[in-house]
Amino acid sequence: IALYKWFRANPDAVVKLGRSVDCSIQMSWDIQGDIAPIHAEIFMSGSRVYLRALEYGVIVGQWRKLKPDEVVRLYQGSRFTIGKTTFTYTETDV
Repeated sequence: IALYKWFRANPDAVVKLGRSVDCSIQMSWDIQGDIAPIHAEIFMSGSRVYLRALEYGVIVGQWRKLKPDEVVRLYQGSRFTIGKTTFTYTETDV
C-alpha cells in the first residue's frame, strides 16, 4: 500500500480496510478470511503513519496480534495481515 504521498496531500484522511462498501480498501477478494465490515484503519498523525485495529484478527509482522483499538506505527516495509491478505506499507510509489 503506497499511501504516504496521499496522506501528505490529505493529512486528515483515514483509510478504512474491511468488507464494507464504505471502506477505502474494500477486501471483497478475501472470501476465506474472517473480515469485519470495517476491520482496521490507517491514518497520519504529524508526519507518521499508523495502523489501528478495530477488530481482532490484525497481525503485524508474522506474530503480533493487535487488540481492538491498539495502534502501531507503520514504517517503510511494515507488513500486516487481515484475514488471508498480507499488506506491505511503502512510503514511495513503485
